[in-house]
Amino acid sequence: MRGAALLVAIAGFSACDFGAAFDRYCQDNPSCAGPDASQAVRPLKSCERPEDCALGTEVCHPRGKVCVRSCASSADCPAGEDSCQEIAGGHPGAPPLKICACSSAQSCAHANPETTCSPVDNVCELLCASASDCASFAPARVCDQANGLCLLEAGCTSNVDCTSAVQPRCDPSGICSRCMSPFDCSSRTDGLTDCDQRSGACVAPLTCDPTNPTPGASGGPDACRYGQVCVSSTCAPVQNGNCLGAVQAQWDQRKKGPVIVSATGAVFATSDMATQCPSGGRMLTASVVFYAPLQLTCDPLAPWSCAVFVSANGLGAGGGQFAASFVQGAPPSGAVCGALTAGLCDVSGSDFAGWSVALADASGSTGNLMCLQ
Repeated sequence: MRGAALLVAIAGFSACDFGAAFDRYCQDNPSCAGPDASQAVRPLKSCERPEDCALGTEVCHPRGKVCVRSCASSADCPAGEDSCQEIAGGHPGAPPLKICACSSAQSCAHANPETTCSPVDNVCELLCASASDCASFAPARVCDQANGLCLLEAGCTSNVDCTSAVQPRCDPSGICSRCMSPFDCSSRTDGLTDCDQRSGACVAPLTCDPTNPTPGASGGPDACRYGQVCVSSTCAPVQNGNCLGAVQAQWDQRKKGPVIVSATGAVFATSDMATQCPSGGRMLTASVVFYAPLQLTCDPLAPWSCAVFVSANGLGAGGGQFAASFVQGAPPSGAVCGALTAGLCDVSGSDFAGWSVALADASGSTGNLMCLQ
Protein backbone atom coordinates (compact mmCIF):
# COMPACT_ATOMS: atom_id res chain seq x y z
CA MET A 1 0.00 0.00 0.00
CA ARG A 2 2.83 2.37 0.87
CA GLY A 3 4.55 1.70 -2.48
CA ALA A 4 1.31 2.30 -4.39
CA ALA A 5 0.78 5.61 -2.61
CA LEU A 6 4.31 6.67 -3.47
CA LEU A 7 3.79 5.84 -7.15
CA VAL A 8 0.63 7.93 -7.23
CA ALA A 9 2.37 10.80 -5.47
CA ILE A 10 5.18 10.98 -7.99
CA ALA A 11 3.12 10.33 -11.10
CA GLY A 12 3.31 13.99 -12.09
CA PHE A 13 7.11 13.97 -12.16
CA SER A 14 9.40 12.76 -14.94
CA ALA A 15 11.62 9.73 -14.37
CA CYS A 16 14.64 12.04 -14.41
CA ASP A 17 13.33 13.93 -11.37
CA PHE A 18 12.58 10.96 -9.13
CA GLY A 19 14.74 12.32 -6.32
CA ALA A 20 12.78 15.58 -6.16
CA ALA A 21 9.48 13.70 -6.23
CA PHE A 22 10.61 11.44 -3.41
CA ASP A 23 11.67 14.42 -1.30
CA ARG A 24 8.31 16.12 -1.81
CA TYR A 25 6.37 12.97 -0.97
CA CYS A 26 8.43 12.29 2.15
CA GLN A 27 8.42 15.82 3.49
CA ASP A 28 6.68 15.70 6.89
CA ASN A 29 5.50 12.16 6.08
CA PRO A 30 6.34 9.74 8.93
CA SER A 31 5.71 6.69 6.73
CA CYS A 32 9.04 7.40 4.99
CA ALA A 33 11.05 7.21 8.19
CA GLY A 34 12.85 4.28 9.77
CA PRO A 35 11.85 2.74 13.11
CA ASP A 36 12.98 5.76 15.12
CA ALA A 37 11.18 8.14 12.72
CA SER A 38 14.42 10.01 12.08
CA GLN A 39 15.85 8.68 8.83
CA ALA A 40 14.34 8.41 5.35
CA VAL A 41 15.99 5.97 2.93
CA ARG A 42 16.46 8.08 -0.18
CA PRO A 43 17.05 6.26 -3.49
CA LEU A 44 20.68 6.87 -4.49
CA LYS A 45 21.21 8.67 -7.79
CA SER A 46 24.14 7.70 -10.02
CA CYS A 47 26.36 10.51 -11.33
CA GLU A 48 29.41 11.14 -13.50
CA ARG A 49 30.09 14.83 -12.81
CA PRO A 50 29.12 17.45 -10.19
CA GLU A 51 26.27 18.91 -12.25
CA ASP A 52 24.47 15.55 -12.19
CA CYS A 53 23.68 16.18 -8.50
CA ALA A 54 21.71 18.88 -6.69
CA LEU A 55 24.10 21.82 -6.76
CA GLY A 56 24.73 23.33 -3.36
CA THR A 57 23.41 20.37 -1.37
CA GLU A 58 25.04 17.33 -3.00
CA VAL A 59 28.35 16.27 -4.56
CA CYS A 60 29.21 13.38 -6.86
CA HIS A 61 31.20 10.82 -4.88
CA PRO A 62 34.48 10.32 -6.87
CA ARG A 63 34.66 6.55 -6.20
CA GLY A 64 31.06 5.45 -5.78
CA LYS A 65 29.66 7.72 -8.55
CA VAL A 66 26.48 8.47 -6.60
CA CYS A 67 25.13 11.79 -5.33
CA VAL A 68 25.89 12.26 -1.62
CA ARG A 69 24.99 15.07 0.74
CA SER A 70 27.54 17.85 1.16
CA CYS A 71 28.12 19.45 4.54
CA ALA A 72 30.05 22.03 6.50
CA SER A 73 29.72 20.21 9.83
CA SER A 74 27.99 17.15 11.30
CA ALA A 75 25.04 19.38 12.20
CA ASP A 76 24.13 19.39 8.48
CA CYS A 77 23.86 15.58 8.38
CA PRO A 78 20.89 13.24 8.99
CA ALA A 79 20.68 10.42 11.52
CA GLY A 80 22.83 7.45 10.55
CA GLU A 81 25.24 9.57 8.55
CA ASP A 82 26.56 11.08 11.73
CA SER A 83 29.77 12.81 10.64
CA CYS A 84 30.97 15.37 8.11
CA GLN A 85 34.09 13.89 6.52
CA GLU A 86 36.63 15.05 3.95
CA ILE A 87 37.31 12.74 1.01
CA ALA A 88 39.80 13.14 -1.83
CA GLY A 89 38.61 14.89 -4.97
CA GLY A 90 37.99 13.07 -8.22
CA HIS A 91 41.29 13.90 -9.90
CA PRO A 92 44.85 14.80 -8.92
CA GLY A 93 45.06 18.31 -7.48
CA ALA A 94 41.31 18.62 -6.89
CA PRO A 95 40.30 20.08 -3.52
CA PRO A 96 38.85 17.63 -0.97
CA LEU A 97 35.07 17.21 -0.72
CA LYS A 98 33.09 17.29 2.53
CA ILE A 99 30.22 14.82 2.70
CA CYS A 100 27.80 13.46 5.27
CA ALA A 101 29.22 10.04 6.10
CA CYS A 102 28.41 7.10 8.32
CA SER A 103 30.89 5.98 10.94
CA SER A 104 29.77 2.33 11.18
CA ALA A 105 27.15 -0.20 10.13
CA GLN A 106 25.60 0.28 13.55
CA SER A 107 25.07 4.00 13.02
CA CYS A 108 23.02 3.27 9.88
CA ALA A 109 21.15 0.33 11.41
CA HIS A 110 20.13 2.47 14.37
CA ALA A 111 18.42 4.89 12.00
CA ASN A 112 16.99 2.16 9.76
CA PRO A 113 17.66 -1.59 10.24
CA GLU A 114 17.41 -2.16 6.47
CA THR A 115 20.55 -0.11 5.82
CA THR A 116 24.28 -0.48 6.33
CA CYS A 117 27.33 1.76 5.97
CA SER A 118 28.79 1.45 2.47
CA PRO A 119 32.62 1.34 2.36
CA VAL A 120 32.44 2.67 -1.21
CA ASP A 121 30.39 5.82 -0.62
CA ASN A 122 30.57 6.16 3.19
CA VAL A 123 26.79 6.66 3.28
CA CYS A 124 23.85 4.56 4.52
CA GLU A 125 22.62 2.25 1.76
CA LEU A 126 20.00 -0.49 1.63
CA LEU A 127 21.20 -4.00 2.40
CA CYS A 128 21.44 -6.30 -0.62
CA ALA A 129 20.60 -9.98 -0.91
CA SER A 130 21.38 -10.59 -4.60
CA ALA A 131 22.96 -8.93 -7.63
CA SER A 132 19.62 -7.47 -8.68
CA ASP A 133 19.60 -5.32 -5.54
CA CYS A 134 22.78 -3.61 -6.80
CA ALA A 135 21.73 -3.20 -10.43
CA SER A 136 20.50 0.39 -9.99
CA PHE A 137 24.08 1.63 -9.57
CA ALA A 138 25.83 2.81 -12.73
CA PRO A 139 27.89 0.83 -13.37
CA ALA A 140 26.16 -2.00 -11.56
CA ARG A 141 27.83 -3.35 -8.43
CA VAL A 142 28.15 -6.85 -7.04
CA CYS A 143 26.41 -7.96 -3.84
CA ASP A 144 28.55 -9.14 -0.96
CA GLN A 145 25.80 -11.36 0.44
CA ALA A 146 27.67 -12.12 3.65
CA ASN A 147 27.58 -8.45 4.67
CA GLY A 148 24.72 -7.13 2.53
CA LEU A 149 27.00 -4.62 0.76
CA CYS A 150 26.82 -3.44 -2.85
CA LEU A 151 30.49 -3.25 -3.82
CA LEU A 152 32.47 -2.19 -6.87
CA GLU A 153 34.24 -4.80 -8.93
CA ALA A 154 37.65 -6.03 -7.75
CA GLY A 155 40.29 -3.41 -7.06
CA CYS A 156 43.34 -2.54 -9.14
CA THR A 157 46.97 -1.54 -8.88
CA SER A 158 47.40 -0.12 -12.42
CA ASN A 159 45.31 0.69 -15.50
CA VAL A 160 46.17 -2.73 -16.93
CA ASP A 161 43.95 -4.27 -14.24
CA CYS A 162 40.95 -2.22 -15.47
CA THR A 163 39.75 -4.13 -18.53
CA SER A 164 36.40 -2.37 -18.98
CA ALA A 165 36.43 0.41 -21.58
CA VAL A 166 33.97 2.43 -19.46
CA GLN A 167 36.08 2.14 -16.28
CA PRO A 168 39.64 2.01 -17.63
CA ARG A 169 41.51 4.07 -15.04
CA CYS A 170 42.91 2.78 -11.75
CA ASP A 171 42.39 5.72 -9.41
CA PRO A 172 44.57 6.40 -6.33
CA SER A 173 42.12 4.50 -4.10
CA GLY A 174 42.61 1.28 -6.13
CA ILE A 175 39.20 1.40 -7.84
CA CYS A 176 38.63 1.20 -11.60
CA SER A 177 36.96 4.45 -12.71
CA ARG A 178 36.35 6.68 -15.73
CA CYS A 179 39.27 7.92 -17.84
CA MET A 180 40.56 11.44 -17.32
CA SER A 181 42.89 11.68 -20.33
CA PRO A 182 44.20 9.55 -23.24
CA PHE A 183 47.01 8.33 -20.96
CA ASP A 184 44.42 6.25 -19.10
CA CYS A 185 43.64 4.35 -22.31
CA SER A 186 47.11 4.17 -23.86
CA SER A 187 47.91 0.65 -22.59
CA ARG A 188 44.77 -0.98 -24.03
CA THR A 189 45.15 -3.67 -26.71
CA ASP A 190 41.63 -3.42 -28.18
CA GLY A 191 42.30 -0.26 -30.21
CA LEU A 192 40.28 1.95 -27.85
CA THR A 193 43.27 4.11 -26.97
CA ASP A 194 41.60 7.54 -26.80
CA CYS A 195 39.56 9.00 -23.92
CA ASP A 196 36.16 10.59 -24.42
CA GLN A 197 36.30 12.91 -21.40
CA ARG A 198 32.56 13.58 -21.53
CA SER A 199 31.60 9.95 -20.91
CA GLY A 200 34.85 8.80 -19.30
CA ALA A 201 35.08 5.83 -21.68
CA CYS A 202 37.95 4.70 -23.90
CA VAL A 203 37.13 5.08 -27.60
CA ALA A 204 38.86 4.61 -30.95
CA PRO A 205 41.34 7.39 -31.76
CA LEU A 206 40.42 10.21 -34.14
CA THR A 207 42.04 10.69 -37.54
CA CYS A 208 43.97 13.88 -38.32
CA ASP A 209 46.13 15.78 -40.79
CA PRO A 210 49.78 15.59 -39.62
CA THR A 211 50.65 18.71 -41.66
CA ASN A 212 48.31 20.92 -39.60
CA PRO A 213 49.82 21.77 -36.17
CA THR A 214 47.22 24.41 -35.34
CA PRO A 215 44.89 23.50 -32.43
CA GLY A 216 41.32 22.91 -33.55
CA ALA A 217 37.98 22.92 -31.74
CA SER A 218 38.99 19.99 -29.52
CA GLY A 219 42.15 21.71 -28.26
CA GLY A 220 44.75 19.55 -30.01
CA PRO A 221 46.41 19.77 -33.44
CA ASP A 222 43.90 19.60 -36.31
CA ALA A 223 41.04 17.27 -35.16
CA CYS A 224 42.88 15.89 -32.11
CA ARG A 225 41.87 16.45 -28.50
CA TYR A 226 43.92 18.51 -26.07
CA GLY A 227 46.89 16.47 -24.84
CA GLN A 228 47.27 14.62 -28.15
CA VAL A 229 49.50 14.86 -31.22
CA CYS A 230 48.93 13.70 -34.78
CA VAL A 231 51.10 10.68 -35.60
CA SER A 232 50.72 9.06 -39.04
CA SER A 233 47.22 10.56 -39.44
CA THR A 234 46.07 9.22 -36.05
CA CYS A 235 45.60 11.20 -32.84
CA ALA A 236 47.77 9.79 -30.05
CA PRO A 237 48.65 10.90 -26.50
CA VAL A 238 51.54 13.33 -26.37
CA GLN A 239 54.58 12.08 -24.49
CA ASN A 240 54.71 12.87 -20.80
CA GLY A 241 58.15 12.60 -19.29
CA ASN A 242 58.95 9.52 -17.20
CA CYS A 243 62.13 10.98 -15.69
CA LEU A 244 61.99 11.71 -11.99
CA GLY A 245 61.53 15.47 -12.32
CA ALA A 246 58.54 15.05 -14.64
CA VAL A 247 56.90 12.24 -12.67
CA GLN A 248 56.90 14.31 -9.49
CA ALA A 249 54.87 17.09 -11.13
CA GLN A 250 51.17 16.89 -12.01
CA TRP A 251 49.73 17.96 -15.37
CA ASP A 252 46.25 19.41 -14.84
CA GLN A 253 44.73 19.03 -18.31
CA ARG A 254 41.64 21.02 -17.35
CA LYS A 255 43.70 24.23 -17.48
CA LYS A 256 44.75 23.69 -21.11
CA GLY A 257 48.36 24.81 -20.63
CA PRO A 258 50.85 24.81 -23.55
CA VAL A 259 51.71 21.29 -24.74
CA ILE A 260 55.29 20.35 -25.68
CA VAL A 261 55.33 18.01 -28.68
CA SER A 262 59.10 17.44 -28.60
CA ALA A 263 62.08 18.71 -26.58
CA THR A 264 65.84 18.46 -26.95
CA GLY A 265 68.17 19.35 -24.08
CA ALA A 266 71.80 20.45 -24.14
CA VAL A 267 74.43 21.51 -21.59
CA PHE A 268 76.97 24.27 -22.26
CA ALA A 269 79.84 26.02 -20.54
CA THR A 270 79.14 29.74 -20.29
CA SER A 271 82.01 30.44 -22.65
CA ASP A 272 79.97 28.81 -25.41
CA MET A 273 77.15 31.37 -25.09
CA ALA A 274 78.58 34.14 -22.92
CA THR A 275 76.05 36.66 -24.21
CA GLN A 276 73.21 34.63 -22.69
CA CYS A 277 74.86 33.75 -19.38
CA PRO A 278 77.55 36.35 -18.72
CA SER A 279 77.79 35.73 -14.97
CA GLY A 280 79.39 32.30 -15.25
CA GLY A 281 78.28 28.80 -14.35
CA ARG A 282 76.94 26.05 -16.56
CA MET A 283 73.92 26.47 -18.77
CA LEU A 284 71.07 24.10 -19.64
CA THR A 285 68.94 24.66 -22.76
CA ALA A 286 65.74 23.11 -24.08
CA SER A 287 64.65 23.44 -27.71
CA VAL A 288 60.93 22.68 -27.88
CA VAL A 289 58.10 22.39 -30.40
CA PHE A 290 54.71 23.22 -28.90
CA TYR A 291 51.05 24.02 -29.37
CA ALA A 292 48.98 26.24 -27.09
CA PRO A 293 45.17 26.23 -27.40
CA LEU A 294 44.94 29.26 -25.06
CA GLN A 295 47.88 31.03 -26.77
CA LEU A 296 51.43 31.55 -25.61
CA THR A 297 52.99 34.93 -24.85
CA CYS A 298 56.74 34.57 -24.35
CA ASP A 299 58.47 37.91 -23.83
CA PRO A 300 62.24 37.58 -24.42
CA LEU A 301 62.69 40.28 -21.76
CA ALA A 302 60.66 38.27 -19.23
CA PRO A 303 61.39 34.61 -20.12
CA TRP A 304 60.44 33.39 -16.67
CA SER A 305 56.81 33.99 -17.65
CA CYS A 306 56.64 31.17 -20.18
CA ALA A 307 59.20 28.43 -19.47
CA VAL A 308 60.20 26.49 -16.37
CA PHE A 309 62.82 23.80 -15.73
CA VAL A 310 62.24 21.07 -13.11
CA SER A 311 65.16 19.37 -11.37
CA ALA A 312 65.43 15.61 -11.15
CA ASN A 313 65.11 15.38 -7.38
CA GLY A 314 62.74 18.25 -6.68
CA LEU A 315 65.38 20.03 -4.63
CA GLY A 316 66.01 23.75 -4.68
CA ALA A 317 63.88 26.89 -4.60
CA GLY A 318 60.22 26.42 -5.54
CA GLY A 319 60.30 22.66 -5.12
CA GLY A 320 62.95 22.17 -7.76
CA GLN A 321 61.34 24.51 -10.29
CA PHE A 322 63.59 27.08 -11.98
CA ALA A 323 62.23 29.87 -14.21
CA ALA A 324 64.03 30.21 -17.54
CA SER A 325 66.88 32.73 -17.69
CA PHE A 326 66.42 33.49 -21.38
CA VAL A 327 64.39 32.57 -24.45
CA GLN A 328 65.61 32.52 -28.06
CA GLY A 329 63.42 32.46 -31.14
CA ALA A 330 60.23 33.20 -29.20
CA PRO A 331 57.16 33.17 -31.50
CA PRO A 332 54.93 36.25 -31.80
CA SER A 333 52.78 37.08 -28.79
CA GLY A 334 49.58 35.01 -28.77
CA ALA A 335 51.03 32.12 -30.78
CA VAL A 336 49.04 28.87 -30.81
CA CYS A 337 51.94 26.75 -32.10
CA GLY A 338 55.62 27.09 -32.89
CA ALA A 339 59.12 26.48 -31.55
CA LEU A 340 61.54 28.19 -29.16
CA THR A 341 64.69 27.57 -27.13
CA ALA A 342 64.67 28.29 -23.38
CA GLY A 343 67.82 28.40 -21.27
CA LEU A 344 68.78 28.24 -17.62
CA CYS A 345 71.97 29.94 -16.40
CA ASP A 346 74.25 29.36 -13.44
CA VAL A 347 72.91 26.00 -12.31
CA SER A 348 75.28 23.53 -10.72
CA GLY A 349 74.90 19.87 -11.57
CA SER A 350 76.53 16.97 -13.32
CA ASP A 351 74.84 16.25 -16.63
CA PHE A 352 71.32 17.39 -15.60
CA ALA A 353 70.03 13.85 -16.07
CA GLY A 354 66.37 13.60 -15.11
CA TRP A 355 65.65 17.30 -15.59
CA SER A 356 62.55 18.31 -17.53
CA VAL A 357 60.96 21.41 -19.05
CA ALA A 358 57.41 22.81 -19.27
CA LEU A 359 55.83 25.88 -20.85
CA ALA A 360 53.31 28.21 -19.22
CA ASP A 361 50.70 30.58 -20.63
CA ALA A 362 49.91 34.09 -19.43
CA SER A 363 47.68 32.75 -16.62
CA GLY A 364 50.52 30.59 -15.29
CA SER A 365 48.99 27.28 -16.42
CA THR A 366 51.56 24.70 -17.47
CA GLY A 367 51.20 21.73 -19.76
CA ASN A 368 53.13 18.48 -19.91
CA LEU A 369 56.76 18.10 -18.84
CA MET A 370 59.34 16.72 -21.24
CA CYS A 371 62.55 15.06 -20.11
CA LEU A 372 65.71 16.66 -21.47
CA GLN A 373 68.15 13.73 -21.14
